[in-house]
Amino acid sequence: MAAKAKTGFSGLDRSKTLAENTVNAGPVVLDSNVTFTASSPDIFTQGYFLVDVANFGGNDHFYLKEGGGIKVVYGQDFGSVYYNDVLVGTVTSGGPYISVTLEPNVTAESMTAMARAARAVSYYYDGDAPSAFGRVVTYRVLNSSGADTSATMLLKLKPENDLPVFSGLDAQSVHSASQATAGVVIDADVHVANPDLTGFKGGKLAVHLAGATATDQLYLSDGHFSITCKKLYLDGKQVGTVSADGHNGHDLAFTFSAAISDAQASQLAEQVSYRSTAASAPSGARDVTFTVTDAEKSSTSAHVALGFEADAPTLLSANAMVSDPFATLKAAASGAPDDLSAVFATLEARAAGLLEAASHAHGALAMDHLPDLHLPAAVADYLEAIGSSILDHAQSAHPALVHELSDRAAALAAHVHDVLHPVHGSADALI
Repeated sequence: MAAKAKTGFSGLDRSKTLAENTVNAGPVVLDSNVTFTASSPDIFTQGYFLVDVANFGGNDHFYLKEGGGIKVVYGQDFGSVYYNDVLVGTVTSGGPYISVTLEPNVTAESMTAMARAARAVSYYYDGDAPSAFGRVVTYRVLNSSGADTSATMLLKLKPENDLPVFSGLDAQSVHSASQATAGVVIDADVHVANPDLTGFKGGKLAVHLAGATATDQLYLSDGHFSITCKKLYLDGKQVGTVSADGHNGHDLAFTFSAAISDAQASQLAEQVSYRSTAASAPSGARDVTFTVTDAEKSSTSAHVALGFEADAPTLLSANAMVSDPFATLKAAASGAPDDLSAVFATLEARAAGLLEAASHAHGALAMDHLPDLHLPAAVADYLEAIGSSILDHAQSAHPALVHELSDRAAALAAHVHDVLHPVHGSADALI
């Protein structure tokens, strides 16, 4: 008994990987060996040949490529498909699909054309750094009666010569002035990737601080990477060399001699830190440039603005409010009689009440609520700090509370003024 002839698609590769540069150059035939055998001519009655794609993007394009007797003449809206100069259908293509509507007069030419059209399916990619996700390409023949036969290919693209990519690098890295001397990590969640999937062996990471002087230090914070002399270590194993040490205004740069993955290159970038040996924190934001070179010697740079801001005054609770904030005031009144201790106690109690109310306030006490009594600079600065704390930490406006806090600030300022400029009489008269 003769074996039953196989029908439908056959010979289509289940998986195929194409190089990015190849599909960038022009349409590439997906499979020149695929064939189609119809179970009967009826499948072509009001039939269609379709190619559709899952996981596609805007850079994916599918066409019928001429050859093997297939010729496509494109008009304004669609193309006419000929096989050996016989019209066999019309085609719409160019996006993530191909749709061929077969001519109604089914002939042997049409049946042969179907096999040829399957072999003419081609793919073109006009983007850069293609996605790692495979595109599921389905070849299908169907007709109006519901007959359907199909085959599927998983199409993958191999990236080539794509630039490495930074992600997660913040536009600004801002820290308090008090942290400049201790040192700060510039960006703790920056990520580096080589789209070519070949890593960073033979590549580099360099960090440059614009306007650097001898007081600027770039270094690695504690982590998987460490430096000993001129060698770079990853978890105790040498993986590169230090080509610039980051000291005294110099760049910080490394050259990788071993295989470095995307994740490891990211860990190194996340450890890059800055500290200042100057007497005061640097003023103004300065550009920090990260430049990474991958295994193919392709390079990319990314920037972050590094800056330091003056430390904000701290809002103290009533429990934390002690006499220390009045050290300057007490020193100024060091020659006052002992009975002024009651005045200091009152000042502290009122300050505690002020700050306690501020910590629960739903309003804000602006600077202009503080009375201008021409107090000595140290006292005026302290009162302004109270106002700043209230302004910074208040949650929402509440006029009644703002008025109450303003009254308390005025009372506190009056007492400070009286302590520094005592009037005749006992301390009780000042309270």
